[in-house]
Amino acid sequence: VVGDGACTACPANSGTGGQGSTTFAHCLCNLGFFMPAGGDTCDTCPSGDFCSGMTSNPCPVNSTSPAGSWDIGQCWCPPGFYGLNGTACAHCTAGFYCPGWGDPETACPSGHSSPGG
Repeated sequence: VVGDGACTACPANSGTGGQGSTTFAHCLCNLGFFMPAGGDTCDTCPSGDFCSGMTSNPCPVNSTSPAGSWDIGQCWCPPGFYGLNGTACAHCTAGFYCPGWGDPETACPSGHSSPGG
């Protein structure tokens, strides 16, 4: 970032994407990082969120993600839930099991059952 004739580096985990930036506002957090409101450093995206640009966004309902995620497609259904990655997850249905990780719910083998949810 150029200002008053001298260049100043953007905070850690951020950059401008090019030369000729003139203000701190041109510094953008790298993928998987976000800048908390009123902050001046880029923090690692927390688990359960995805971060692109400068903001932290929650994963869809009943889904989660590892820390450092940057895309909604990295949000997945935990065990006991089913759904496509990046979408809201539903509770597993009675008589089925749900391993999570984007796998579909699967019927229990003959002679076995599950309570669901």
